[in-house]
Amino acid sequence: MTKYKNNNELRHIKKKKTKNKTKKAKTKKVFTKPFVFFLILGSIAIAFYQVINHNVYKISSIEVTGNRKYKDQDIIAFLDNPIEKNIITYKTSEYENKLLEIDDIKNAKIEKEYPNILKVKIDEVYPMMYVSTNDGIYYINNESNIMDSSKVDQDMLKELIEVRGLKEINKSKKFTKDKKILEFIKQIQKYDFSTLITKLDFENRSDIGIMYSDIDVNFGSLENLDYKLKLLSTVIEDINQKNIKAKKIMLNQGDNPVVVVDNE
Repeated sequence: MTKYKNNNELRHIKKKKTKNKTKKAKTKKVFTKPFVFFLILGSIAIAFYQVINHNVYKISSIEVTGNRKYKDQDIIAFLDNPIEKNIITYKTSEYENKLLEIDDIKNAKIEKEYPNILKVKIDEVYPMMYVSTNDGIYYINNESNIMDSSKVDQDMLKELIEVRGLKEINKSKKFTKDKKILEFIKQIQKYDFSTLITKLDFENRSDIGIMYSDIDVNFGSLENLDYKLKLLSTVIEDINQKNIKAKKIMLNQGDNPVVVVDNE
């Protein structure tokens, strides 16, 4: 048999339900959307502050490559010495543009290697060679252009490559009209051994002469240039690793290079 509650009991039950709903509503209002938003925002701000002030993100090393005219210390000074600065907030594009304002720097790229290393790669225009003629000495940069002698740093003269055997000097723009010689000069700069070359002799076009440190190199012709430069690089690397006292390298004796050893 179904029992029905009277009206007073029903009103009492409804009041309890209403009170419970009100309590739940009041509890929900504590975590409103604006409150949650500012809570998250605050947490992000605190985390960001801790990150940018953490020692692990302070620049501790700067690697500079591609520089010949300017020393590493010069480049670092141009970058306002970023050691101990935060790598995250360091503005690479701003300092790339600053490097490009410097004379003889034509390209600059700064990369971040997290957590604390900056890598700086630059391309310079610098004096590389010189040619002595009856009219005087002509200085040639790494792009094969004749330079204004007043812009040549006297401290670099001893590092320049002496060029011999040219039939004529083109006194405007490129120092020679010979495209094969220009390509040779361009390609040889890709190899580390080029920094120790002291002389280039183009008098005999079938056998180009190279003086590498104290080693005389018979390069042969300028045909198969890429292959022969790689081969020369391999031979020089082998000589250095094995500490061989070589006095001549001949690449003009067929497919296999010949190394003449100083027996003294």
